Amino acid sequence: IKLRVSPLSNMRVFVVGNITKKLPRRTVVPVSDTVIFCVELEHPVDDAYWTRNGEKLMEDSRITITRTLKQYSLTIRECTAEDSGEVAFIARDCKTSTLFSVTAPRKHPPDPPVNPVVRNKTDSSITLRWSRPESERPVPINGYYVERRKVGAQTWVKVNGVDVVTSTEYTISTITEEGSYQFRISAVNDFGQSAFLEVPGTFYLEPTASLKSGLMNSSTFSGEEASFSVELSAVCSGVWTLNGQIIHSGAEYLITRTKTVHTLVIREVTTVLDRSQIKFVGGGSESVCTLSVKRKYMCYIFFSLFSIFNVHSFFLTEEAGKFVGKPKAQPQEASPLVGDVVLSCEVASPTTTVVWKKEQKEVVEDRRTTFVSQGTQRKLVIKEAKQSDEGHYSCETPEDKITFQVKIKRKSSTTFINKESYKREVKVTALQDAVLSCEVADSKTEVKWYKDGKQLHSSNTSRQLVLDSVEKKDAGEYTCEAGNEKLTFKILVTVMHRTSSNTRPPVSEDQG
Repeated sequence: IKLRVSPLSNMRVFVVGNITKKLPRRTVVPVSDTVIFCVELEHPVDDAYWTRNGEKLMEDSRITITRTLKQYSLTIRECTAEDSGEVAFIARDCKTSTLFSVTAPRKHPPDPPVNPVVRNKTDSSITLRWSRPESERPVPINGYYVERRKVGAQTWVKVNGVDVVTSTEYTISTITEEGSYQFRISAVNDFGQSAFLEVPGTFYLEPTASLKSGLMNSSTFSGEEASFSVELSAVCSGVWTLNGQIIHSGAEYLITRTKTVHTLVIREVTTVLDRSQIKFVGGGSESVCTLSVKRKYMCYIFFSLFSIFNVHSFFLTEEAGKFVGKPKAQPQEASPLVGDVVLSCEVASPTTTVVWKKEQKEVVEDRRTTFVSQGTQRKLVIKEAKQSDEGHYSCETPEDKITFQVKIKRKSSTTFINKESYKREVKVTALQDAVLSCEVADSKTEVKWYKDGKQLHSSNTSRQLVLDSVEKKDAGEYTCEAGNEKLTFKILVTVMHRTSSNTRPPVSEDQG
């Protein structure tokens, strides 16, 4: 037996003659790594075992002990600092050991994030997105600091009071004071904080605000002014919409703001706005109401000066500019050659003047276009409609509007259709009926049938040629003509011949 003491440590390494491959004096692995110890014996034994710091090791979820012939192995996975110590292999009176150390990784703070992007921006919020640091070495990151600073100020503060942001995207939405802001981002882990990455540019943000006083449904008369007001809890901008369309101050509307109060004035209401939706959006809040418009009536009073009694006659007339019995806007079709387009509607008063428009441009009368006004009926007639006459038309008064869509049927470039379905060769037995048929694109197309160049007597619009009780002479080639196209058919007639003997089968003969 040989005994040797390591000059590097106080640990004793025993090697007995039966061990042919011993353990190294020192073994070092990083945290979470896997280590494999291997020993070979000249004469294998069954009662060999492994120890750590004098305690016998047993297999578990991280430790595996194996033996293959003369080789004995110990595997420890996901090493931790607690695994450090003297690891020894003992085979009866033979022993070899190693000083096992598990080291922690070097403590590196992260590099700063990269590629800052503004994903979304509203009046009161902004969403920032960035990418993880591009590091050569794998450095863990616990999260990110996102800070803001108002332009002109010296101090940076963490946004929304959040300490660490764990994702690479964050939305800032709780600004308490309106103004222009700058933003910066840094990465952080257990060992420190990276340098800051500044987001390029400055961004104007307003505080979020709740509704102190919202919109209420309103009713007014046609021709009058309508006013709507909203009060918010903080000073911020807002947007007004009418039936989903954003509106601005101008000839039709007046929009004002006084601190937290926003006001919309519709200078002159028309019946077109009846049941319209008014909506205000600002500071992350919104309010909606419905505008009802009542029709204004005119009252005419006539005095009878030549009567003993003063007679007052009252006539109530409905607002004249409205359309009566609005139809649903249905596509109207016309033939591309001789078809006429007729658009018609009805107004409440015979004196109402209307304007016809196509694609928002006024239509003028010409050789093909005519306006018709008969009583309360209003018509637009387009003669010999062409492809260029397709589009959206409207008939408008100052108070109302009705729309139409015109579609022109395109002329088919082919006279015959579904040609592949035709039976071009027909076989029949003598005295049976034979039928030839075709299909045309236009129901008014004239169809002619020929046999051997001679026209047959048939209806001009017939799509079928029927031959009753065919004979041998009916066999041959037939032609169907429509427009500038021809289709060729062939009829084969089979004649049955019988012999004098009852035992012989009939003999057929094709004619065609």
